[in-house]
Amino acid sequence: MKKLFTIFLLIFLITGNYSQNKNYEAHQFIENAEITQINRDWNTKAEFRSGVGDIVSFFPIEVIDLKSNKKVKSLQMDMTLKYTGNSNNFKSS
Repeated sequence: MKKLFTIFLLIFLITGNYSQNKNYEAHQFIENAEITQINRDWNTKAEFRSGVGDIVSFFPIEVIDLKSNKKVKSLQMDMTLKYTGNSNNFKSS
């Protein structure tokens, strides 16, 4: 029982230390700003396609707080998932 508890505690500590941050800098910046403007560079794009028809695209964006004129650069991700049949699902974040 003591050995099982030690293993569980070790796994808990490792996953806690190496988990990803849930609130990224750009996300926090947008939440804290009163008025934002998002500029997207439509000319620069990285696109990845899977063998089953899924597409993931990355675009550079610049988020501007219009009150303080602070700027943050980030990436926007667009995703198109292909399901069985002819239906597609588009997601942008």
